[in-house]
Amino acid sequence: MKNEKITRKTSSPMGKIYPKRIQSILNGETPVISTGYVPVTKIYKKTDEVHKEHGKEYEVWIKDGKRYMKIGLNTYSQITEKLIPDTCPVCSKSLFLQKRLDEKMMKLRGKCFDCVVKEETEMRIKGTWELYENKKIIENKLAYARDIKEQILDYLNNNLKKTHEYFNEDGSSEKWNDDSYEETKSFFENELKELNFVIPKLEDLLAGNITQEQLDNMIDEYYNTKNLENVCEQTTIS
Repeated sequence: MKNEKITRKTSSPMGKIYPKRIQSILNGETPVISTGYVPVTKIYKKTDEVHKEHGKEYEVWIKDGKRYMKIGLNTYSQITEKLIPDTCPVCSKSLFLQKRLDEKMMKLRGKCFDCVVKEETEMRIKGTWELYENKKIIENKLAYARDIKEQILDYLNNNLKKTHEYFNEDGSSEKWNDDSYEETKSFFENELKELNFVIPKLEDLLAGNITQEQLDNMIDEYYNTKNLENVCEQTTIS
């Protein structure tokens, strides 16, 4: 037997991105999204490692101490661990003495720890280190932005509902209306618009099509226009 629909008042909207919003990505921070459920990305922990397989590169995530490659939206495939070679493929040095450091660098960079240090030192001498470092920072910002966009789309398409059905121990069910549905939906759609603006700009910055100064000006203009629209809307409502 089903009961009548009941409007359930919630203390706050189901989802929020905190402590800062899209600007936190541009500041190099890692925003966390909470949508009232446990997303797959809460179970898997992202690493800086890249796994190459069949000519493609995949992000590497950790779950229960095992490594997985991300092959799609919330889809992961366990990586079959390959033995680390006994010697570095670049300098032929034995990887036994600095095993932990060398294994980490072999997975991340395909060479031993000493070769990585040498490569980065040469970058600093040639004056290319800052360019390399900036590229990595941009790549991280872009990865965070894309990840949040995936989570928002997943939540909007699969988890955000006007009505939630709950089943009792006796087999009966209750349907609860979420009174924060419209507010939550509007919030995430707004965040999605901002991400759809920011992500292509970061891609242009990474490709060298625009400079950091140009990006900063675009972001300032975007948010200034948005703030003006909000003020006009509030004035109209008043």
